Amino acid sequence: MGERVADKIRPQEFTLLYDSLIHKGLAPGSVHAIHRLLRAAFTWGIERGLVRLNPVRLARCPSVELRPPRAPSLQTVQVHLELLLQEDLETALVVRLAATLGLRRSELAGLRWRCIDLDAGLVGIEEGVTVTPGEGRKVTETKTGLHGQGVLYVDEALIELLRDAYESLEKDAVDLGVDISSDAYVFSSDPLHEKPINPDTLTHRVKAHMKRYPDLPSFTLKDLRAFTATQLEADGADITTAQAVLRHSSGQT
Repeated sequence: MGERVADKIRPQEFTLLYDSLIHKGLAPGSVHAIHRLLRAAFTWGIERGLVRLNPVRLARCPSVELRPPRAPSLQTVQVHLELLLQEDLETALVVRLAATLGLRRSELAGLRWRCIDLDAGLVGIEEGVTVTPGEGRKVTETKTGLHGQGVLYVDEALIELLRDAYESLEKDAVDLGVDISSDAYVFSSDPLHEKPINPDTLTHRVKAHMKRYPDLPSFTLKDLRAFTATQLEADGADITTAQAVLRHSSGQT
């Protein structure tokens, strides 16, 4: 659309653009990402009086089939954890937290060290991180009320992983001659963990690991939430306990 005036672009032109991208082999999910960015750009322009309408809202975007979460087997999770513990300790911690507590990726990204009591073996779930095209990352409180926020007990092996991660952050802070912020995040692309990581980065790291082992059964972070639910059921947890752990009022994943 080159040098076209934004207000002159019609919805049909975006529809044709999406069709051409699909024809060239771009995945529907990628086309949807472009659609979201364009829609956010026009919304930004409307808010600042630069354009009058948002034609992207009326454009037809190809549908994306969403696969429901599939719980991996315990053996599959254990095999990948063993590999990650040898290759990528931070991603191992991501997978371990997600598999044990059923954390959403937004909750993983929003997890702060002040919400973790290493001595008592407790992890508090208080915040999440979302990313909106055109707006960037936003930190929000998790759902309040029954089963929204939560403080959960975790096993000693997971506490040791968390303790190792915190000691590594402490060492980095000493090397830089600074103190760790009281609001530091567990996962961050920032050297001192003062900014939350993009949840997409967590997803990409797990995907990258899975691609390195194409012969092994794979899973996603969302699948691990279903895994937690199946493990709770296998352990005989009642629906109230499952809802409390998964922080979901309906008991679904």
